[in-house]
Amino acid sequence: MEERGRQTNQSFSDDSSEDLDNPFDETWIELYCSLDGNEFLCEVDQSFIEDEFNLYGLRAFIEHYEEALDIISSKTTIQSYDKNLRRQLSIETKLLYGLIHQRFIVTVPGLKKMYEKFRRGEFGACPRVLCDVWLFN
Repeated sequence: MEERGRQTNQSFSDDSSEDLDNPFDETWIELYCSLDGNEFLCEVDQSFIEDEFNLYGLRAFIEHYEEALDIISSKTTIQSYDKNLRRQLSIETKLLYGLIHQRFIVTVPGLKKMYEKFRRGEFGACPRVLCDVWLFN
């Protein structure tokens, strides 16, 4: 389990902030969820993010919390910040979204979104013949 956590943290630090530069009209969330490796994430509703109750306690984990939240909400972009701060903001924004996503998927709307991903087979299926293409959950 510790090994898996290390890999997750490593993926946060290996990605450059340039990956999330948005040349189109996609929101940061749409763009981030469409990147390779994020196919298991669902798009968190903006109303969930805007409700401060849902984000209670997350500020303690993120040094640049307000900036990261503004990027997630597409109120600003990473490019609008000082070059020296961009890499750290990129890492913190991804981490904050992961923490918000954790909380969202245990709500009724979040469970519905994850169930739809399951029904579409986005998590894969068992390759064994006797499983009769049983979907992973």
